[in-house]
Amino acid sequence: MESLKLARSTPNSWSESLGNVQVLLEARIAREGAKAADLSIALTHLNRGRTQVEAELARVAAGPPKREGRTGARITEYRVELFDGQETLTEYRGPMTEPFRTPHSVYLAVVKFAGGRKDPFDFMLLFDTLRKSLGELPDYRVRVCTRFMVAAGVLRHERRRFVAADGPKGFSKAAADAWAAAAKSPLIPPAR
Repeated sequence: MESLKLARSTPNSWSESLGNVQVLLEARIAREGAKAADLSIALTHLNRGRTQVEAELARVAAGPPKREGRTGARITEYRVELFDGQETLTEYRGPMTEPFRTPHSVYLAVVKFAGGRKDPFDFMLLFDTLRKSLGELPDYRVRVCTRFMVAAGVLRHERRRFVAADGPKGFSKAAADAWAAAAKSPLIPPAR
């Protein structure tokens, strides 16, 4: 009798509908026994599907996953210092890691590229352009420059693109001032 009552009622949600189907199948399996083996298999699939749908709905309701922090060491400071006889921009990442260094010539090439652009640009465009003009170049040298310029407020990083913070007009001077300031005292980047 329970099965007839369920079949005639109007469910309020998909979950309730599936629950009703499950009750009806269980009642029929109980009545028919071995003859309802295929219904038993269908009930198993129904339960499995229902569990998967509920898990997916819970995941969607929770929103997008939180972005995990990068596993690399946090940048502690930038300095301009002499290394192998040339001025370099050095990015320190704590006492247990080797610092990243980039020569002043690479920094100047980044300044020249970024200072001549009105539109935002992505890293790969910058990197490919510099490789054409400077030859083979490890990407970390260019990344050190862009991270330093963002930390110094010379560049902004938005939507995976870079843009001169105050427009291209004063960019070269601002970048030169940031270099000079880091030569006098370390630049401590803001915490992420």
